[in-house]
Amino acid sequence: VPLASSCSGPGGSRYCHLNTADAACAALLPGVDWSPGYLPGRQVPAPSGTAQAMPGDRVFKVGRTTGLTWGVVDCIGVVMGPMRYEPGLCWFKSLITVRGEGGAAFAEGGDSGAALLRHDGAVLGLVFA
Repeated sequence: VPLASSCSGPGGSRYCHLNTADAACAALLPGVDWSPGYLPGRQVPAPSGTAQAMPGDRVFKVGRTTGLTWGVVDCIGVVMGPMRYEPGLCWFKSLITVRGEGGAAFAEGGDSGAALLRHDGAVLGLVFA
């Protein structure tokens, strides 16, 4: 779904289009072997199904920049913006905010695309922006 950056309205009123995702999809070619999981030594459950995030859920992600980090879901249904993207400033809705354990950042630049997983491996969302 293309991102929309519209933030305008008639007579000076303001309406911002609220995007629901910043993600891409990939398909595996037939005959390519794969299995969900992480590099040896991560000691975390492989992704298994999906679930709705709830405040207080203990979560983790494995990102390119920060590797394995743990946190707790703070809020769900959050609206955030503006964030700078190719089409301009964009707003997003239905986001999940996560507080990193021990005061550390849960994710940083370069972690985008990492799956957000509940402690039992259920996928709750994706890290972006």
